[in-house]
Amino acid sequence: MSDFFDKLDNAIGKHKQAENDHKAAKQENEEFFSQISARLAPTLETYATKLKERGMRVVHSANSRHIWLELKYSDGGHRALSLHTNLESGRIEFEELFTNDDGKNYKSTTGASYDQSTWKDELFVSKLEKMIEDFIFYAPRHGGL
Repeated sequence: MSDFFDKLDNAIGKHKQAENDHKAAKQENEEFFSQISARLAPTLETYATKLKERGMRVVHSANSRHIWLELKYSDGGHRALSLHTNLESGRIEFEELFTNDDGKNYKSTTGASYDQSTWKDELFVSKLEKMIEDFIFYAPRHGGL
């Protein structure tokens, strides 16, 4: 009987350790995202300013939980890019939100997530520029800019 409870205690200990490791990794990822957000906020502000100078309607924000840039079409539709942490893991994820030709709103992700070992700030600039190019491409279908 004692062998059984020794195995049980061992299994419980492994579960608790895994839970503690998960919490620590999540906190580490969220703290890392705060650093990323602070680094990328000036880049976001520059893009937002330059887009506004070109007559585009822009909503943007950056804080320790997300980075957001949204562009609005003349018909009220939108295209947006969100960079945020996953609620469960704290890993960094991109999400694109957009109004489709049918007027319905959709979300799209690549399924990729990042942490300190895989993140590069250039990823944000690349995804942001792609989202802006897509916005321009689809603008005629939404009444223009």
